[in-house]
Amino acid sequence: KKSSVTGAISQVKKEDMENRTITNAKSALQGKTAGVQIVSSSARPGASPTVRIRGFSSNGSSDPLYVVDGVRLGDISGIDPNDIASMEVLKDAASAAIYGAEAGNGVVLITTKKGTKGKATLNYEFTYGIQNPSKKVDLLGSADYQMLMNEMAANAGKDPYLPTVSSVNTDWQKELQNKNAPIMNHKVSLSGGTDNSTYYASFGYVKQEGIYAKGHADYERYNVRLNYNNVLLDTKSRNWLNKISFGAIASYSKSIQTGNTIGNSEAAGLITSMNMLPPTEPVYQTDPAILEQYAVTYPNHVIAPNGLAYNIIEMREITNPLAAMQVSHNQRTMPQNFGANFNLDVDLLPGLKFKTTYGAEWVFNSIKNVTPVYELNATSKNATSKVEDKKRESSYWQWENVLSYTKSFGRHNIGALFGTSMSSYHYSNLEAEDYNLLVVDIDKGYIDTATAPEEQSKVWGGAEDHRIASVFGRINYNYDEKYLFEAVVRRDGSSNFSREHQYATFPSVSLGWVLTREKFMENRPSW
Repeated sequence: KKSSVTGAISQVKKEDMENRTITNAKSALQGKTAGVQIVSSSARPGASPTVRIRGFSSNGSSDPLYVVDGVRLGDISGIDPNDIASMEVLKDAASAAIYGAEAGNGVVLITTKKGTKGKATLNYEFTYGIQNPSKKVDLLGSADYQMLMNEMAANAGKDPYLPTVSSVNTDWQKELQNKNAPIMNHKVSLSGGTDNSTYYASFGYVKQEGIYAKGHADYERYNVRLNYNNVLLDTKSRNWLNKISFGAIASYSKSIQTGNTIGNSEAAGLITSMNMLPPTEPVYQTDPAILEQYAVTYPNHVIAPNGLAYNIIEMREITNPLAAMQVSHNQRTMPQNFGANFNLDVDLLPGLKFKTTYGAEWVFNSIKNVTPVYELNATSKNATSKVEDKKRESSYWQWENVLSYTKSFGRHNIGALFGTSMSSYHYSNLEAEDYNLLVVDIDKGYIDTATAPEEQSKVWGGAEDHRIASVFGRINYNYDEKYLFEAVVRRDGSSNFSREHQYATFPSVSLGWVLTREKFMENRPSW
């Protein structure tokens, strides 16, 4: 019971996630958990928000530990929020101590949906929405911009910067915006079961377009999940070994993310150019004389899909954002996640239970990028077409065994737990890039389509391994659910350290007092 817990824990239930258009499981915590910061560093579809439970830590990462159905995961971006039954956030040291060194930044516990006893139930959910910026940045129009620029020149004792009045009035925010960008979500689930077995199966599909950079900031995700639980033994004829249950979970997700990073803080990116370009510059260049000059000075100037030449703007790294979007945001990222989880629960004696859990995850990520020959201005250009092809793989497994005991007598309630945990992580990557492409097309962007000399080709890669072995224990006691005590200790061993510093112990002690159960609080106000 939460009232008998001494640690700081917040919970988000499935009801809190309903009727919310979210594509990332982390976003489900936003606005629902006190003391937890959820910061979206980018509005790009598929971008994962930053979660901070205890602020910024001093180690390599400030991200919390995610535990999904008892298995630690490095990232939860591939989980369909519609498959989540509840999320619990362990915010303080006392509640997270059982997870050891990995819990230094807090812990997020996620439980996915399971089947319930009853007839098979088939559900279909569909949501569709449109997205637009909530507010445009207030920028000068062409007339005001020309007036202020010439006033600035006069105040400096110079000739007008814009002596010829321009009729061009470009709204760069409007030009780059993908008006009414759609977002849709399909979800099909089947659940049911009997007294001894239940099942839950689901398929989900999400597609979202970005509010800027149409066609270069899209996101798709496919999700498949199967949860199965079966009671292998349930007898009341004896009080030892009278119940054994088995559970299995299988999951798969595939995401497709197009375009490179379009962040709000990108110094010379699309968003910066959109907000800094003068409104007197047109999107396209149609003046025949200037186009003739382009043919000589900028032979690789960018041509738009409508056949018009993009206007070249000489502001160094600040370039025509529509031209930049076309030539330098052609990346496709496709991560695939396979997960499996098996658990066995055994009631050994009254109050004494044993649980063993084995979980594994395999992640395969393919990143492909093609860059054509282009000239955006005198300083932002690319003389040789290029293809990048990156393959990254990781595998993780975890085996955990827990023996727990609970007992109540009178107003006294005690509990004890002892467990062991082992895990292993492996990562490898093989990446390459080559030049002078036969065809500049992301669908044909393979290394063998490049024709550059072999000495220009680049191939690199690497691998890493990490293993952890742990033992842990916990004792808790409460009197009448009024006075609470809990002690936790965990010892972790990590392969990342030398043998002299391979192990460390993480203890925790916490006390609690439930004031509302005291007699002098019985007549307290309702608030």
